Amino acid sequence: MKPWPIVFVLLFAACGSGSVIEQVGGGGGDDEGDDGISLNLSPSEKIYVAAAFFTDPVGSIATVGMNNPYPVESRLAVTDGSDVVVRSFNNQLFVINRGITSTIQVIDPDSLEILGNYSVEPESNPHDLVVANGRAFISRYDANLADDNTDDLWVVNPTSGSFITGINLKPYTTNDGERLARADQMTLVGDFLYVLLQDLSRAFAATTNGKVAVIDTRTNAVVTSIALAGRNPTSIVYHAGLNRLFITDTGLFGPGFSVDLTTDYGGIEVINPDTNETLGILMDDQNFSGYLFGIQIVSETLGVVSVNADHVATFNPSTFALINANIYETPSGVIPELLVDRNGRLWIPERDPANDGMVVIDPAAGSILGGPFPVGALPASLTLIRP
Repeated sequence: MKPWPIVFVLLFAACGSGSVIEQVGGGGGDDEGDDGISLNLSPSEKIYVAAAFFTDPVGSIATVGMNNPYPVESRLAVTDGSDVVVRSFNNQLFVINRGITSTIQVIDPDSLEILGNYSVEPESNPHDLVVANGRAFISRYDANLADDNTDDLWVVNPTSGSFITGINLKPYTTNDGERLARADQMTLVGDFLYVLLQDLSRAFAATTNGKVAVIDTRTNAVVTSIALAGRNPTSIVYHAGLNRLFITDTGLFGPGFSVDLTTDYGGIEVINPDTNETLGILMDDQNFSGYLFGIQIVSETLGVVSVNADHVATFNPSTFALINANIYETPSGVIPELLVDRNGRLWIPERDPANDGMVVIDPAAGSILGGPFPVGALPASLTLIRP
């Protein structure tokens, strides 16, 4: 029988420190699901997803088959904190423990063995990790709170965490008296790393436009800084076919977390990586009737974006026309991340406690293919395994 590609899900559950537990969803043996379908798949056939209860300090990894009938296998594994993001490089899983914990765990995707565990300094609040040219680049959102080193980007050995160098990105922020880079999400284009700088105040107010720092990963040097047209950039992705970087600018938050859509600061902004120049906000947040958060590009004519963090819209990334204003809406109020798999299907972590799990959508048709598939906790972060 042809093996089913699967999704890996990192969950939070109560289990002792250092323990590894295997639990096939709904029962069954260690290697098969309820219907006898083999779950013995290679890392290249898997997606990794992080999920969390903020009141629970530990996590677990589950697998969900990417094809119908979407068999679920869960293996519980301990993480250092409850606020986590998961990434994958070099056939390894990297768990980013954010907030006060501020550690990185490196996990073997097959055995779930912890290969490395290191600190990037308590309270520095790492938000993203990218591996390039044998080094891990880690954005530290609250680097100003660290005791010893306040550099916004750390460069370390990916597995051991041995410190190589730090990169101070504060000089590339607006000189407004505070100069906090708020280094956040990152993406790689060739050897160049594009790092979102939200440049928010201590009160997290978007008082100035965001920036993108461009790092040469071969030399660890800042090549340039791109001043954005928008404010509070929250997500960045690169599409090779279009040779463009797409950024969601969330814009200005007002009282009660409301967003002023009448400003020119929110929407989808585009960068040409050949010139490292912004083409501006090519699709305003008013087109979506809400602020934008996460973004993924499915093809040259189809993109998905989360709106008001509670529903998903589709658009054309070549013409910047709205396709469908709402293909999925969560009752939980929060869609933390989006992921498009190699088959062009959209995976959404559904965090509604009454019906939580992974949801699979055909973004072109705007139809739900399956789910939610319960995985033991509230899923939050997803990544494809990367060689």
